[in-house]
Amino acid sequence: MIAFILLGILGGILGALFIKASRIWARTFRRIPTIKKWPMLEVFLVALITGLVSFWNRYTKLPVAELLFELASPCNTFTNSGTGLCPAKEQIPSVIWYLCIAFFVKAILTVITFGIKVPAGIYVPSMVVGGLLGRIVGHIVQYLALNYSHTGLFGTCNADDNPEACVVPGVYAMVAAGATMTGVTRLSVTLAVILFELTGSLDHVLPFSIGILVSKWTADALEPLSIYVSTFPSCFDHQFLTILGPIDGHEFISLPR
Repeated sequence: MIAFILLGILGGILGALFIKASRIWARTFRRIPTIKKWPMLEVFLVALITGLVSFWNRYTKLPVAELLFELASPCNTFTNSGTGLCPAKEQIPSVIWYLCIAFFVKAILTVITFGIKVPAGIYVPSMVVGGLLGRIVGHIVQYLALNYSHTGLFGTCNADDNPEACVVPGVYAMVAAGATMTGVTRLSVTLAVILFELTGSLDHVLPFSIGILVSKWTADALEPLSIYVSTFPSCFDHQFLTILGPIDGHEFISLPR
């Protein structure tokens, strides 16, 4: 339970930092006269940097939907080599380090990509960044559970069991994915329902709910505005709304064209 609360806090912090970083990027780099005049130049530069940086890490060059599915999937077999997401106990530190690299690359690229002049959403990219963070935390907890099972802090965990007998990192990935998306968009109940539908199970209702609620409280304390209000403040300024008047007891408003 403590780990899920921590994931909620980390997701809220990450979401708030993402909003602040996106705002700084939009007010600095995108104000450069050359970029303002030729916005497709930014698209070319971002695509070039993404290709050069992402090619060397398996988890940064995977399509985001495929990566999110892989981060949340449980393991059936485990290996002592490579950088797969199903490592044996001895291989877990190497996988954690590899995932940390992917996390930082994905986080930075998501910041500079949001708002460029090509269709690019924020839902799945933010969930992928959170999923990487959650998988890192999940493997850390898994490693501690396998090495300190004798302390009793991890229930009936046995060091000789397979790594997922005590801790399933995929659950941590989904909780952190939802927490990070909450920190960015400030969705709460809707996002919880989305996570339940993605997993097709109600077994993890409590971890998802805790992560989302803690993330929203943390993000609201650090950054009051969501990514949409922060990026497009004029669209949410009530001075530009026109009250049309009551119709059958309901008031309607008109948005500016």
